[in-house]
Amino acid sequence: MRIVLVYLGTTIPKIFWLNVRHLLSIQQDYQIDIVTNQVNLHVPIEDSRLNQFSYFPRHETSNLLDSLELDTKFRDGFWRLSLERLFAFTQHHMEHPEDSLLHVESDVLLLKNFPLHSFENITNLAWSRVDSHRDVAAIVYSSNSKSSQWLDEKMQAIIKAADEMDDMRMLSQISASNPNMVTILPSLPRIDSEL
Repeated sequence: MRIVLVYLGTTIPKIFWLNVRHLLSIQQDYQIDIVTNQVNLHVPIEDSRLNQFSYFPRHETSNLLDSLELDTKFRDGFWRLSLERLFAFTQHHMEHPEDSLLHVESDVLLLKNFPLHSFENITNLAWSRVDSHRDVAAIVYSSNSKSSQWLDEKMQAIIKAADEMDDMRMLSQISASNPNMVTILPSLPRIDSEL
């Protein structure tokens, strides 16, 4: 398994590099792939477990994302980039099919006791649910490149049929209509939950 951090945008924030350092410090078993849309990226960390890859969107992906009605002024294109990072993840997996991939958002802090090895027992896609209409891509696991290709195709189909879309609603639609293909990762219940 490889841990993947995707950052699309013009300036990579300090928190991204702090998280990369942290991930390197809390585990010794997994390579960490940094996927960005920047060419000639200066990586301020030297470690043999750290790999940098450039993401170049496929023409059809760019056209699909261009067709959506998104607020492009909000945080320098946040809505598009949050969707596109999932395509960067699936495309990265198709270019490196030999391993399973665990995508971790750059602002998600994994603690030393986070069960990284447990993901190796999951045989399909996995991510977390927010509510009945939204899932979250804070952590996305893909057991193999065929699963990532399937996810890519499902995302394309949803965007083709939509005028507006965000990553959370898109993932929710995919998991709701394909429960045998997506494992919902466990999360803590609310304190006021009656479950």
